[in-house]
Amino acid sequence: MLVSLLFGGLSVATAAPVGVPLEAIVNHLSPESSSVELLVTIDGRDTPVTARQVDVLGEGVVPLVHGAAGTRPADLGGLTTWTLDGPGIDMGFVGISNWGVAGFIESPDGVHIISAGAWGKNKGEVTAVRTDDLPPTLFELPPCETRVTHEGWTPPIPTRGGGDGQPCRVANLAIETDWEYTERIFEGNADAGSAYAVTITGAMTEIYTTELNVRFALSYLRVIQ
Repeated sequence: MLVSLLFGGLSVATAAPVGVPLEAIVNHLSPESSSVELLVTIDGRDTPVTARQVDVLGEGVVPLVHGAAGTRPADLGGLTTWTLDGPGIDMGFVGISNWGVAGFIESPDGVHIISAGAWGKNKGEVTAVRTDDLPPTLFELPPCETRVTHEGWTPPIPTRGGGDGQPCRVANLAIETDWEYTERIFEGNADAGSAYAVTITGAMTEIYTTELNVRFALSYLRVIQ
């Protein structure tokens, strides 16, 4: 669509803003920025999105790698983690590292997975795929059971905290993996495994903050090599 602007008889035609593809959003998120405003195309519609850089690790926390040579700080590959918010989406998150890209964005039309392929390997092209288009076997989980412990208990109304809502509760998490996590999923790359653990914790935080008003802070992380 062209918008015509008249300046004293001079007609200037300018193109209306066009949203960036969802898979290209990572190209606009710089580590030096704390917040980025974008127009993103989601399911064929241009949607305003605000990306805010967030800290998943607790203050002063240094992820560790432990192996035969001892314990050392993990190399997270310049990892940055971002929440994605806007009037046309319910929630979203993305982690960007030299080891990989992983995230999601949920809109009223469905959920999109943002990925650059297997984490820790040669990073491929970033893609955004609707979960509806993925094989159903990816979502098959072992059976589980939940039980009501307090009859008549009513869950709290979801709120992201602040404003008139309840203050957001913080749950401190400590994570330690075994060598199988590193070997089987990341082919022995403990640094990639560390960055992924931080990223998945950030994605969980976005979901829990939105749905249950609980934010996770990763207070300890050690990956066994």
